[in-house]
Amino acid sequence: MVDPTGKPEFELAEIYRKRANETENDGYQRFAVTLRQIAESYEDEARRIIEEHKKELEGLSEDS
Repeated sequence: MVDPTGKPEFELAEIYRKRANETENDGYQRFAVTLRQIAESYEDEARRIIEEHKKELEGLSEDS
């Protein structure tokens, strides 16, 4: 089941963003960039899920 709010993906993005900051503070800038890219991909996925859910709801209301 996919959460139509994207909450799990946003939570994962936040976790990876925090890890990126910690990693960068430890001196691993390149790895931090990779972790930030992962965070961004989770945020993109969350926005995609929200948009798809919105379209589904609009489609249902048009069918009524």
